[in-house]
Amino acid sequence: MQSLNRPQSSLATRPHSLEQAQSLEQARAEYEAHTRGCRQCLADTVPCAAAKHLRRVYNNLTRAARPRPGGR
Repeated sequence: MQSLNRPQSSLATRPHSLEQAQSLEQARAEYEAHTRGCRQCLADTVPCAAAKHLRRVYNNLTRAARPRPGGR
């Protein structure tokens, strides 16, 4: 079971809005809750398809929260 590693105060991943911050936190909480309760995730070292999807959602939200180079 993997935990999402979050930088403590990195400017690169700080969300631009409260809504983004809430979405990011919700995605992280859903992923971690799933991996704690899923029989397959607990039994195997490889996350199940649902965990992979939740991880992808979290990663996409993290990527969207980063400021883009060039200020665009």
